[in-house]
Amino acid sequence: MHKVLVIDDSEVSLFLIKAIFSDDNTIEILTEKDSVNAVDTIRKEKPDIIILDLMMPVINGFDLLEKIKSDSAIKQIPIIVITASQDEDSYNRAMEYGVNEYFTKPIEMKNIVNCIKRMVAS
Repeated sequence: MHKVLVIDDSEVSLFLIKAIFSDDNTIEILTEKDSVNAVDTIRKEKPDIIILDLMMPVINGFDLLEKIKSDSAIKQIPIIVITASQDEDSYNRAMEYGVNEYFTKPIEMKNIVNCIKRMVAS
């Protein structure tokens, strides 16, 4: 079973992604709403993929990217960014951190499904 950790402060986003994979017995969706606890959750759960929102209170997605990519134990985990931010600076900044995919909201959920399935298959 592949673990996917979704880090997002939106209950709706967490629910939607979890619901999409509810019938898939090959992918387990884990969720973390609190960006303050996110790095500890990553270390504990050791997900195969991280889905990360950029716009969160307290610790934003860019700060989390910095923490993840500077931690040798977790920096290799593929990251999919999903964000409402549609500006080119956010995209470029995320790419500088080495994210694997970048989607802007609203997104077609089938794109997320296809992306995750492609990542776990490789």
